Amino acid sequence: MLRFANHTLLFAFAVALMLTGCEAESDDGGATCSSFASDLRGCDLLTEGRVNCDQILAGSTPLRNECTFKCATKCDDLSNVMCGTSHSTSTGLEAFESCWDECYNFHCDDGFVFTKDEVCDGYTHCPDGSDENGCPSTVSGAGNDYYDYYDQQSPFMCDWVVSSGSGGGTTGTTCSDLVTKIENCGFLNPDAGDLCADADFSSARERCELSCAIGGTCAELHALTCSNSSNDYGYYYGDPDAGSAYMNSCFESCESHSNLKPGEFACAHGNYSVSNMWVCDGWDDCGDESDESSCAKVECPPLQISAGS
Repeated sequence: MLRFANHTLLFAFAVALMLTGCEAESDDGGATCSSFASDLRGCDLLTEGRVNCDQILAGSTPLRNECTFKCATKCDDLSNVMCGTSHSTSTGLEAFESCWDECYNFHCDDGFVFTKDEVCDGYTHCPDGSDENGCPSTVSGAGNDYYDYYDQQSPFMCDWVVSSGSGGGTTGTTCSDLVTKIENCGFLNPDAGDLCADADFSSARERCELSCAIGGTCAELHALTCSNSSNDYGYYYGDPDAGSAYMNSCFESCESHSNLKPGEFACAHGNYSVSNMWVCDGWDDCGDESDESSCAKVECPPLQISAGS
């Protein structure tokens, strides 16, 4: 969940719902990362400290990570992956390179080579089309584009007529309470699905903000959610000052509540927490650099100078 200044909870809510189910899952979670970090330290390639494998393997795709964890079994392999061949102490990388080719590459029938994550993606990469042979029937490109979620509909139907009154209730502190309120107020997309499956509003401040949003009238909630509505990708979100005097005052009262979430990294300043995925990722998400302190770093061996250089 992104952190936004002031009371833009409904914007965060809309984006969170749009992205539900679109994030790629790691292959083996923390266990694989912990094992990989242990292997790096055993080869003197990683310092002590907190580990973020996404940062250590910066720019890697899930497939590259999978093949790294599978094929880099020796110190020279790991040094090659993390530092480049010029830092490796030997040229005995044949087993690694063979494993990598089998794991990572798809060889077209006519000799062209592409990565395996491009196979059966609805697009033809091999000149002979062999990367799409025998694949499940799909519409070309459907569901495989990283940006496909931009084409999803907004969960809010902001151009619909809003019900009068309060939508049947003004109390609640959960995501499902808010969805029910929006549905009763008449501007929930009926095809939105389960909007709360992966939503997380577990901090005291977020629960307070949910209560504020639910506590208003349908017109106030619609204005907060939809005024100045869509951006280029169809997300609907409102000006945080558009709800009403009641909502603005209510949201301001929530600022005194803790924004710490159970299980997340608590920033040193104590005002809020950040996702553990953001710790040691190279970005100062806390604002006081506490999430970027005491982080493990890759240490490459000296460059190997070949004879005659």
